[in-house]
This record gives sequence, structure tokens and C-alpha cells, in this order.
Amino acid sequence: MDEQDHGVGALSVLVATAQIVLPALVSATVLLVVLQMRPAHVVRTPRSPVARRPAAELAVLVRPLSLPARLLAAQRTARAAVSALEDDLPDVVDLLAVAAASGCNVRLAVETAAANSDGPAARLLQSALRGVTAGERLSEALAAVVGRLPEAEADAFRPLEAVLVDSDHYGTPLGPSLQRLSDDLTVHRQRRAEARARRIPVRLLLPLVLCVLPAFALLTVAPLFAGMARDALADSPSFRSDSEGSP
Repeated sequence: MDEQDHGVGALSVLVATAQIVLPALVSATVLLVVLQMRPAHVVRTPRSPVARRPAAELAVLVRPLSLPARLLAAQRTARAAVSALEDDLPDVVDLLAVAAASGCNVRLAVETAAANSDGPAARLLQSALRGVTAGERLSEALAAVVGRLPEAEADAFRPLEAVLVDSDHYGTPLGPSLQRLSDDLTVHRQRRAEARARRIPVRLLLPLVLCVLPAFALLTVAPLFAGMARDALADSPSFRSDSEGSP
């Protein structure tokens, strides 16, 4: 009987708490909706500098705490830019090889590849062509484009720059050099795709541990333990005596 009274008392406390909390939540929600629906022409009274000072001080205190998140976001953005450039380079090199095989010189091949692609590598070639239009040599324009890139993106673009500069300066046959570069870049892209595929199980491990396994335990193990606890409670002498003494 004491256990039953205790359970009834706990349930009463939960019901009373819900009766207090739920109206408060509903009122807060309605207030937020009303504030969002205010007319746009309502003139807000400007706050004094004294009233704005705590908010400014809080922003100054919170800003250093967001520095690691901003650094991680910047690194993620840089890695995404390098990955996009490396994924686009084989396609652009193939376009250059096709243009060279059809009889185009270096500049015409670059113009053809830049006009028929819209990826990061093609945009770099378009930037170099704008320098050529302004009077620079193709090698100088490519060097200027590479000089403006971050280090990782510049390292990814330099093999193509070297092939184009060698053909522009020394008359090296463009087709065979581009074919070898295309093969190397294609193999590199395939290896990076395989490496990303191998990282997928590691990234799925945290959601699996935090979400799937607890849900599986609740659906399978928790009912088993609940049944064992109910059976153990039914076999206990105190529970039998309470059940026999109750009307």
C-alpha cells in the first residue's frame, strides 16, 4: 500500500507541475507570436547608451568563446574549396586535351575549356584569360591567378599551370602532356573518393551510438528488465502481504 500511495503521490506531483508549466509555455508562445506580428511602422524608442552597455559587454565576453567555432568553419570552407577544385580539374584537363587534339593552340584551348565549364578550375582559367585580354602573356596571367590563391588551392592548380606554361614558353606538345596529367588527376580523384567512402563508417559511429543503440535498448532490453522487476516484486513477501491485506 505504501508503494501504491507513493506512486499516486508522484503522479499527483507530475500532474500539478504540468498544470503550472503548460499554461506558462502557452502564454509565452502567444506572447512571442504577438511580438512577431507587430506592425512594421511602429516606432521603437531608442535605448539609451546606458541600457545598451550590458549587451555590448556581453557581446565582448561571448565573442572569444565563438573563436574556435569560427576557426573550424573557416577550415571546413577551405577544405571544401580545395576538394571542389580537385574534383573539377580532371574534367577541365580533358576539355583542354580535346581542344588540343582538334588543333587549337594553348590560348584557344584555354578559351574553349573555360567557355564549356563552370567549375572552380574553369573560373580560374577565365580569370587568366581576362589578364591575357588586358595585355599579359598567358604564363604571366596564370602566375598572377595562382599567386592570389590560398596555398592548398595553388598547389592543386600548379600542375596544370606548369603544363600550359611549358607549352606557351617552349612549344612543348600540349596533347600528350595534358593526357598524362589527366590520367594522374583521375587516379588522384578516385583515391580521394575511396578515402571519403572509408571515412563514412567512422562518421556514422557517433549517431549510431547516441541514437540507434539507446532506442534499440529501450525497445528490447527495457521491457525485459521491466518484466523481471515485476516478477521479482510479485514474488516478494511484502508485496504478497500487502496484496492479501488489501480489500
